[in-house]
Amino acid sequence: MQLLQSALCSWLISSVALADQSALYDEYGVVGFENFGFEGYFRHVAQLDTSSDCQCELASMNDRTLFSGPNSPLDDEVSVHFRGPLSLKSFGYYVADSFTTGESSSAEWTRLAYYSGADAIAENVTFLTPNGDNSKCLGNAITYAGSNGTAAASSSTILEENNQLESDDEFSIFSNITCGESGFDNDCGVYRDGIPAYHGFYGETKMFLFEFTMPSATGKNSTSIEYYDMPAIWLLNAHIPRTAQYPSNTNCSCWSSGCGEFDIFEVMNGTETDHLYTTIHDFQGTGDIGTGIQAQGWILRDTDSVMSGGVVFDSDGTVSVFLSNSTSFNATISGSSVNSWISGASSDEGDYDRVLSTVTNTGYDVTTTTGSSTGSSSATSTSKSGAAAGPTADFKLDMRVVPSYQRCSEEASTSEKKSLVQLLLLSIQGYTLTSDRESYEMALLDIVENLDSFPYDKVPSVLYSLYTHDREQVIGYITPFTAAHLKHYAEVFHVEGQKVYIASSLDTVELRDRALNEVAVSLRSQGAIGSLKGWRDELYTVYYPEHVPYMNLERSFCPLLGVVMYGIHLNGYVPPGVSKSGGYEFWIPRRSLTKQTFPGMLDNTIAGGLGYPYGVMETVIKESYEEGGLDEQFVKDNIVSVGCMSYYYEVTPGVYDKDDCFVQPEFQYIFDLPFDTETVPVPVDMEAEQFFLMTLDEALEELNKGMFKPNCAVVFIDFLIRHGILTEANEKDYIHLVQRSHRRLPFPLR
Repeated sequence: MQLLQSALCSWLISSVALADQSALYDEYGVVGFENFGFEGYFRHVAQLDTSSDCQCELASMNDRTLFSGPNSPLDDEVSVHFRGPLSLKSFGYYVADSFTTGESSSAEWTRLAYYSGADAIAENVTFLTPNGDNSKCLGNAITYAGSNGTAAASSSTILEENNQLESDDEFSIFSNITCGESGFDNDCGVYRDGIPAYHGFYGETKMFLFEFTMPSATGKNSTSIEYYDMPAIWLLNAHIPRTAQYPSNTNCSCWSSGCGEFDIFEVMNGTETDHLYTTIHDFQGTGDIGTGIQAQGWILRDTDSVMSGGVVFDSDGTVSVFLSNSTSFNATISGSSVNSWISGASSDEGDYDRVLSTVTNTGYDVTTTTGSSTGSSSATSTSKSGAAAGPTADFKLDMRVVPSYQRCSEEASTSEKKSLVQLLLLSIQGYTLTSDRESYEMALLDIVENLDSFPYDKVPSVLYSLYTHDREQVIGYITPFTAAHLKHYAEVFHVEGQKVYIASSLDTVELRDRALNEVAVSLRSQGAIGSLKGWRDELYTVYYPEHVPYMNLERSFCPLLGVVMYGIHLNGYVPPGVSKSGGYEFWIPRRSLTKQTFPGMLDNTIAGGLGYPYGVMETVIKESYEEGGLDEQFVKDNIVSVGCMSYYYEVTPGVYDKDDCFVQPEFQYIFDLPFDTETVPVPVDMEAEQFFLMTLDEALEELNKGMFKPNCAVVFIDFLIRHGILTEANEKDYIHLVQRSHRRLPFPLR
């Protein structure tokens, strides 16, 4: 077995018993690691072989995956695995913008996946079991788990409340976001034929919570049971189970090359069945040769009662594993509550009180009522599973903090943006928010000009032009902030004056893809550019010459290079004569509060980027299910292609010297989808908090208040024009609205 050498590590891991560092291998309520992350590489599977020859191949060293950062390599997508004897009661997956162990001011955590057996709820959760097809080379494949967690099923099933794994039985949890086609350069890499392939759970700063029992084994022990009475909960790099978790050839999995395993709670041997140990396996450290690096100390396994706890990966490389009776599964959890769990202390601070205090300090009057909801935004509001019960109430919000999203400043990225997100959170939880400040309305032309904001007359002289490798074509404009970082990658980018040339040696798509995406990975690991924190593991295609793919770039890297980005937007509406109101009605989602961009704002019914290798209609079908749970046949039978929209967006017009300020040309394919009164969109991948069915007047009110994401607002205006609701007779800026939403972009297009 070929192992990575310790020279790859930027530091040695320091394992500590966080509750008391003076003792070694004693019982604790909290154990974990400090300085957890490594700098190194691993190799993905390049080829799988199901034959008896078992000739699997890992990626070449030229195609290895580099990583670094506080929680690397476990900041990659991971799947969650369970081994009996165990019964899972609840599960939650959370992320935070920033969290530091021990700091009371740390940011709150937002839930992105949730399971409750008692309530039969599974949000962004897919249960799989290693009881699929068997191969001598690859072992058992994963397949859908039945309701008991171990039997194979033909489709996704919710784990039943009284599930019980016996010794050696396993199941796993992935997200409900399906993978694209198997392939080394595709979103989920190479994976085994015939399996249900899903993405794992991503993020550098993340937390997994569990409510579970680990009763003593009651079945008879035998030599056929490898792990008798040795329950476990652990994380794997999600590539591992999609290829081979227990292969006969180590090249059939990225595990031995160092992609990562983290054992959260595990009984390690048959003589210490009441001790739960925590171990890291990633072959990056000097002590990690097969047996892994184990945290000092252990947590007591309670075989008679329900246990609650989990693991927290903070932003500075401290990883804490804990049990706490105070563990909750609310939709949002305060940083102070999490810190109390991993310190062993109790907290009486309520999330409502904390947020209420913050919002009240911004100048709002916050009141609660017990009556029924009124107003367009809250009319279809529902409380989220796991959240504390709140009163129903009306919600109205003016524009005084929304422009923070349209500026680029220190103040906007912290206090104002945070306040808006908290206000939106309160609205979902059912609070009434009123303000005595003057209401704000935006003219429609203001909305369009806010989106199409790049100058028409000339390119600002401060910007850098990005040229193709042959020095023939400009394909984007780069800000000075970004150009200063690109100068450090002279083998990829040649910076000459105000021009940035892609190196002439990068004369194929494959070479450009590899080189530029390695730059993106490097910049991301440094944490120097904020927009790369929204890393998507999704590729966008850049074209040159016209219609010819030139390179495929990580989505979050594209705005930094100023290249054209493509997407689809779909207007879901109930036509007059069909709707219950007799007029137009629109299905409008509110974006998830965890979205990297424009969290909590209103969106078009379905919208998504055009990622490689999907076509336009493929993307429409995929996004329609992922974002709204819409049946493929319903979409195909009813959708209408109605044109396109193009614009040139500046995050903050004229500001180019800050982190997340850039210029962004975009081209959108637009579709209309008429609904009947029976079909209702429902969030599936949790990109949306919820959907509202708004009348035309209600949607216009939200539009005028600036509550729509900027490009979604213009897509809605385009709908109003095409359907004759806005005309030259009732809109003085009619011609400009049409022109500014169909801009000719000065770059080669697809």
